[in-house]
Amino acid sequence: MRRNARIVLGLLAVILLLTTCPAKAQFYNGLNMSFGKNRIQYPKSDVLESEFFASFYRYDRYDVYFYPKGKELAEYVSRYAYREMARMENFFEFSISKRI
Repeated sequence: MRRNARIVLGLLAVILLLTTCPAKAQFYNGLNMSFGKNRIQYPKSDVLESEFFASFYRYDRYDVYFYPKGKELAEYVSRYAYREMARMENFFEFSISKRI
């Protein structure tokens, strides 16, 4: 009986040692970057820089940024944002003073 107890305790000790080893997968090079840095990676194959050229519409209280293929959506968002900002300011009884 004592021998079986020693074997079980030995197995538990080995399992405990194996499961408490630190996991190194979470420590990658990107962790050392300061907060707020963009980490977008683009494929290096036949990608034209013009595909990633962003434009924007500037209004009195906000800007709307878009890529060339999203121009129609940016125009819709511009109209929607104008209406919704007024509605939200009225609802919260708070005026947004800075540009968004």
